[in-house]
Amino acid sequence: YAGEKPSQEKFEDLARHMVYDKSLITGDWLRARYEASLDGEVMANPPLRLPPGFVPEPSQSLCRDERLKAVVAPTLFIWGRDDEVQPVSCLESFNAIPQQDALILGRCGHMPYWEHPGKVNDIATWFLRSA
Repeated sequence: YAGEKPSQEKFEDLARHMVYDKSLITGDWLRARYEASLDGEVMANPPLRLPPGFVPEPSQSLCRDERLKAVVAPTLFIWGRDDEVQPVSCLESFNAIPQQDALILGRCGHMPYWEHPGKVNDIATWFLRSA
């Protein structure tokens, strides 16, 4: 959303980095998601907008917020082992959360809920019942 306007080609490139199973990225899915990304409200308030002038280093931790230490709720991260957007190493940035755990799914990219919906639902149900 920064700089040039979004293009279907850039969107497709991004989408292919989001999943392990590239067969999930169909023409119909791409068209629908790309068209939704052009919605006026989305364009005015793009997701994950960084503060002006902020350029993160590739090695920078995902989250350095001091408030993480104050999270008292049990927290479960479900992460894809093959995530090209935020690799598993990004989980280290959440070590400050006292009651946190992580489940790493193999053959899975940035969207575990889409690539493994049954597993994610089962895991979330188990976690919520046991927390």
